Amino acid sequence: MRYKRENSHHSRMRAAVIAGMLCTAMMTDAALLPSGANGSQPGEVPAYLPRTAAELESVGGSRDDVSARKGKERRYVTRKFGLQSADDVRSLIKALPELSKSGVGTLHVDNVQVERVPDELLKELSIHGQGLRRLVLGRWGLSTSPGARPPVISDRGMELISQLQNLTTLHLASGFSGEGFRHLAKLKNLEVLGIYYASIGPRHFFETVSQMCNIRGLTVRYADFCRPIDRSTYEAIGSLDGRLESLDFGEWQETKIDVSMIPAIAQIRSLTWLELGNFVATYEDLGPIRKNLVKLKHFGPNVREAEGIRGR
Repeated sequence: MRYKRENSHHSRMRAAVIAGMLCTAMMTDAALLPSGANGSQPGEVPAYLPRTAAELESVGGSRDDVSARKGKERRYVTRKFGLQSADDVRSLIKALPELSKSGVGTLHVDNVQVERVPDELLKELSIHGQGLRRLVLGRWGLSTSPGARPPVISDRGMELISQLQNLTTLHLASGFSGEGFRHLAKLKNLEVLGIYYASIGPRHFFETVSQMCNIRGLTVRYADFCRPIDRSTYEAIGSLDGRLESLDFGEWQETKIDVSMIPAIAQIRSLTWLELGNFVATYEDLGPIRKNLVKLKHFGPNVREAEGIRGR
């Protein structure tokens, strides 16, 4: 029996009711999670991973960004800007020289309503933003805005972003080409990457992120990864083992993936958080994940959904 994750108001309401009734119940299942998985309670979302698209609106937030490394905490100043017009672009360009002077570590540029993120802006950012640790750039909420499109970043613009060598977190809600995305492989300190509304496929995505030696969290939402993957993509995904801890394709049809990706994902034994997004599969197709990913603390489809597969 084929199974497709549902995207309906009733499904969400039903899930919320069940979650409330079972908040103290055990949520793991030996047939779903691998033996040895620490999943007797739903795994907490890693601090660096936004759980929902709505939460992305506060990525970076209005409070200081906290970077904890080896038991030490360092606070970075956060700045937020909107880009709704050419005047806003000019204002941001004028403000950028102050970034390095004021110790800004997180730059959040959201609600970008210009059609293209100007190369001129990104050039100035590459000059004055070398102290940045987190960059959030783009326009969210498009799924509820029919006809709206994400802003486009040119190949040159992506190259300029790749010059921000101190970045550890990057979220882009924008359009860009596969060639442009490849530039991000130069971000050797990047640990967390999120792309939203992107038009690239799994080959460009995974071949690039496989070159990021410190990557530990990936989020892909509102993308189309529904074509079968080839051998090189399979190997690129598998090479993330030992680095990647979280892989999130969203839920409720946020990203479509092909079932051929499941055996490849099952090679990433270091995963503790996995959300498979929107896919069509049999319960047996999930076998490699149940067998190999023994560290999982969260797995979507969740236990209740997977039990529904077996019952059909």
